[in-house]
Amino acid sequence: MSLEIDNDVNEYAKALTDEVSICSFLLSDFENLLVRNPTLALSYTKFVGLKMKRFKNSYSNLVSKDAKTRLVSFLKDWAQREGIQNGKSFTIENYLTQTDIAQIICTSRQTATLLLNELE
Repeated sequence: MSLEIDNDVNEYAKALTDEVSICSFLLSDFENLLVRNPTLALSYTKFVGLKMKRFKNSYSNLVSKDAKTRLVSFLKDWAQREGIQNGKSFTIENYLTQTDIAQIICTSRQTATLLLNELE
Protein backbone atom coordinates (compact mmCIF):
# COMPACT_ATOMS: atom_id res chain seq x y z
CA MET A 1 0.00 0.00 0.00
CA SER A 2 2.93 2.28 0.50
CA LEU A 3 6.41 2.59 -0.89
CA GLU A 4 7.61 4.58 2.09
CA ILE A 5 10.00 3.18 4.64
CA ASP A 6 8.02 4.21 7.69
CA ASN A 7 7.27 1.85 10.57
CA ASP A 8 4.56 4.14 11.97
CA VAL A 9 2.25 3.78 8.96
CA ASN A 10 -1.08 2.18 9.88
CA GLU A 11 -2.69 1.55 6.51
CA TYR A 12 -5.17 -1.13 5.64
CA ALA A 13 -7.18 -2.22 2.65
CA LYS A 14 -10.80 -3.28 2.41
CA ALA A 15 -11.96 -5.43 -0.50
CA LEU A 16 -15.10 -3.92 -1.99
CA THR A 17 -15.63 -6.63 -4.60
CA ASP A 18 -15.01 -10.37 -4.86
CA GLU A 19 -12.38 -9.81 -7.55
CA VAL A 20 -9.27 -8.94 -5.53
CA SER A 21 -5.60 -9.70 -6.10
CA ILE A 22 -2.92 -9.09 -3.51
CA CYS A 23 0.68 -8.52 -4.54
CA SER A 24 3.49 -8.19 -2.02
CA PHE A 25 7.12 -7.37 -2.82
CA LEU A 26 10.15 -5.64 -1.38
CA LEU A 27 10.67 -1.97 -2.18
CA SER A 28 14.13 -2.75 -3.56
CA ASP A 29 12.63 -5.33 -5.95
CA PHE A 30 10.08 -2.79 -7.19
CA GLU A 31 12.77 -0.15 -7.71
CA ASN A 32 14.87 -2.64 -9.70
CA LEU A 33 11.85 -3.55 -11.80
CA LEU A 34 11.25 0.13 -12.62
CA VAL A 35 14.90 0.61 -13.59
CA ARG A 36 14.80 -2.42 -15.91
CA ASN A 37 11.45 -1.52 -17.47
CA PRO A 38 11.15 2.18 -18.43
CA THR A 39 7.65 1.68 -19.85
CA LEU A 40 6.43 0.40 -16.48
CA ALA A 41 8.21 3.29 -14.75
CA LEU A 42 6.42 5.79 -17.00
CA SER A 43 3.04 4.11 -16.43
CA TYR A 44 3.63 4.09 -12.69
CA THR A 45 4.59 7.77 -12.74
CA LYS A 46 1.39 8.62 -14.64
CA PHE A 47 -0.65 6.54 -12.17
CA VAL A 48 0.85 8.34 -9.17
CA GLY A 49 0.39 11.71 -10.90
CA LEU A 50 -3.29 11.01 -11.53
CA LYS A 51 -3.75 9.95 -7.89
CA MET A 52 -2.11 13.19 -6.75
CA LYS A 53 -4.31 15.22 -9.10
CA ARG A 54 -7.43 13.47 -7.77
CA PHE A 55 -6.29 14.14 -4.19
CA LYS A 56 -5.67 17.82 -5.01
CA ASN A 57 -9.10 18.10 -6.62
CA SER A 58 -10.73 16.45 -3.60
CA TYR A 59 -9.03 18.88 -1.25
CA SER A 60 -9.99 21.82 -3.45
CA ASN A 61 -13.60 20.60 -3.56
CA LEU A 62 -13.70 20.28 0.22
CA VAL A 63 -12.53 23.86 0.68
CA SER A 64 -14.56 25.53 -2.05
CA LYS A 65 -17.75 23.50 -2.58
CA ASP A 66 -20.79 22.64 -0.48
CA ALA A 67 -21.73 19.04 0.37
CA LYS A 68 -24.33 18.68 -2.39
CA THR A 69 -21.90 19.88 -5.06
CA ARG A 70 -19.21 17.51 -3.72
CA LEU A 71 -21.68 14.61 -3.87
CA VAL A 72 -22.72 15.42 -7.45
CA SER A 73 -19.06 15.74 -8.50
CA PHE A 74 -18.23 12.41 -6.84
CA LEU A 75 -21.15 10.65 -8.52
CA LYS A 76 -20.23 12.06 -11.95
CA ASP A 77 -16.58 11.04 -11.52
CA TRP A 78 -17.55 7.56 -10.32
CA ALA A 79 -19.94 7.13 -13.24
CA GLN A 80 -17.27 8.14 -15.75
CA ARG A 81 -14.68 5.80 -14.19
CA GLU A 82 -16.79 2.72 -13.49
CA GLY A 83 -20.25 3.27 -14.93
CA ILE A 84 -21.86 1.70 -17.95
CA GLN A 85 -23.26 4.35 -20.25
CA ASN A 86 -26.68 3.87 -21.80
CA GLY A 87 -27.56 6.93 -23.87
CA LYS A 88 -27.31 9.94 -21.56
CA SER A 89 -27.49 7.90 -18.34
CA PHE A 90 -24.98 5.76 -16.47
CA THR A 91 -25.43 2.64 -14.39
CA ILE A 92 -22.99 2.10 -11.53
CA GLU A 93 -22.62 -1.13 -9.55
CA ASN A 94 -22.86 0.27 -6.04
CA TYR A 95 -20.53 -1.38 -3.54
CA LEU A 96 -20.39 1.66 -1.24
CA THR A 97 -22.51 2.24 1.84
CA GLN A 98 -23.96 5.63 2.68
CA THR A 99 -21.25 5.89 5.35
CA ASP A 100 -18.56 5.21 2.72
CA ILE A 101 -19.98 7.92 0.45
CA ALA A 102 -20.21 10.33 3.38
CA GLN A 103 -16.54 9.75 4.21
CA ILE A 104 -15.53 10.30 0.58
CA ILE A 105 -17.34 13.64 0.39
CA CYS A 106 -16.45 14.58 4.01
CA THR A 107 -19.92 14.82 5.49
CA SER A 108 -21.91 12.90 8.06
CA ARG A 109 -23.85 9.81 7.04
CA GLN A 110 -27.07 11.65 7.79
CA THR A 111 -26.14 14.50 5.45
CA ALA A 112 -25.12 12.09 2.69
CA THR A 113 -28.40 10.18 3.08
CA LEU A 114 -30.42 13.39 2.97
CA LEU A 115 -28.59 14.58 -0.16
CA LEU A 116 -28.91 11.19 -1.89
CA ASN A 117 -32.64 11.16 -1.18
CA GLU A 118 -32.93 14.73 -2.46
CA LEU A 119 -31.10 13.86 -5.68
CA GLU A 120 -33.18 10.72 -6.14
